[in-house]
Amino acid sequence: MYITYEVEQSCHVSPFFGSFQYCEKPDLKKSQTLSTPPKSDFMPTWLVRVSDMSVVRGSTVTDEGYCTVSYSWSWSGNMILDKKNSKAERDDQGKHKIIYPAMTVRQDEPTGREGIHIPGHTKYVKFEAVVQQVCMDFGVKYVWFDQMCINQGNKEEKLREIRQMHRIYSNAYCTVVLIPELHTKSAKEIHEMGLNDNLYIADLEEFYTSEWVKRLWTFEEALLSPKMLFVGRNMHMWSSTVPENDSFLNLLCQEKKRLPPSQQQQRGYNVSTVLYHAHLRTSTKEHDRAFALANLFPHIMDGISVSYDQPVLDLMVEFYGHLAMMDLSILCFNKCTDSYKERGIENMSQISCDTTVEEHHDIPIKQHDLPSWTGINGEHLRIDLGPDAPADHLQTTFSNYNITGRFMNITCMGLTSINDNKSDTHSDEFTLCHDDLLTMPDSRDYSVNKVITQNFELAISVRLPGQSEDRIVGLRVTFTSNEANIIKQGSEYLRLLSHFVPINKKKLLWHPIRSASKTYRREALSCDQKRSG
Repeated sequence: MYITYEVEQSCHVSPFFGSFQYCEKPDLKKSQTLSTPPKSDFMPTWLVRVSDMSVVRGSTVTDEGYCTVSYSWSWSGNMILDKKNSKAERDDQGKHKIIYPAMTVRQDEPTGREGIHIPGHTKYVKFEAVVQQVCMDFGVKYVWFDQMCINQGNKEEKLREIRQMHRIYSNAYCTVVLIPELHTKSAKEIHEMGLNDNLYIADLEEFYTSEWVKRLWTFEEALLSPKMLFVGRNMHMWSSTVPENDSFLNLLCQEKKRLPPSQQQQRGYNVSTVLYHAHLRTSTKEHDRAFALANLFPHIMDGISVSYDQPVLDLMVEFYGHLAMMDLSILCFNKCTDSYKERGIENMSQISCDTTVEEHHDIPIKQHDLPSWTGINGEHLRIDLGPDAPADHLQTTFSNYNITGRFMNITCMGLTSINDNKSDTHSDEFTLCHDDLLTMPDSRDYSVNKVITQNFELAISVRLPGQSEDRIVGLRVTFTSNEANIIKQGSEYLRLLSHFVPINKKKLLWHPIRSASKTYRREALSCDQKRSG
């Protein structure tokens, strides 16, 4: 596929979220450029000097830092997929379009001449020229992007760069994200909506269905990038202006501090949330599924073998084993919902130009025969945390487990049913009603202008077998849900919990989700949970 990029760009400025966004009117005189990036302690092996698109050693750039580019390879030309070797070759025939607007160049006043009118025109170029134009328009002087900064024919160099991808993106000043599908509505479309023709409106649905959103490497790049600039066909959007109530965009765009590699797993995202999104995304080479995710947790990257010659299943099992030993929230998954399945099918439909959905599983990760404890057959819980959330949120002190190949071996106290006489799961005794919910939390205590708005989960205080103190167990429904859903979902979980511990509905309470309280346990009980291989 080929990109169309218009130099005259609208800028997304609206703080509101909806089916469309208002954009600022294009003004070529108004600077939308990046400030000069500070030099990072880490510099990539190679960088591209934008002025002449020459590849230079990163160590020779002494006066400033660099930016990175994130894009889907499918938008860099014709992609030819070698199914036998799972290798994609790019055939760029120079059909990318850069559209320049008409402009008037003023002459010096003493001559008395009128300005020279230069008509708008279109230039057909290769992908590298599009990158150059975008970087020049936004003031980027040095840029890293894989097609020029990695010798794709040099196996050793490629594997070396894969190992340090987390350093490349996390130390960049900004990542320029190319999303050609993103554009403003036409004047005709705006008129048909009954709105003023002078408005510039962007439909962000194009963002959610873009190729960039479907790929795994781009997910890794977004999570690692300190800030991002999304560039579409004729509009752009800074990561600092994304709507606050869009949890997915905020997960990608939260401001991230540059952290040492040893601390990069504390960026505010967790294993469960990462896997929720990652399992829906695709990669041309399935080995990259492990390599991209491992870069989010650098010490795991150092513990696995980076080679495309090894069996992909062995690599995946090894990676998930390291992940489980690092963070047991890998077990925070439930059954797969219909909406999750639909997203999986949609993502697979664009894996390549000559591949049909029927040839693949509904959800990309399911094509691998992974152990059940990886959550492959379920849907991980989205626990979207902001940058100010406690670093140990959802962490556990439980350590009596280990991974042996495909098996997770756990030594723990059994929690058996104590309510044989209450086996009827429809018992009214554990069915919530309006009066059980007590007073809803007063959200006015938390300013909506803050980066983080406190959220609450319905919970209950219980005494677990063998424990001397009560513990708080979350029922997995928040006060932002409507009351009918709170009652329905809370009742189902409460009835399940009643089979294992004594339940007293008078001990229901609303508990802050982001609380660092050590008395908070977000259990994931299920009648049919199995954690064996």
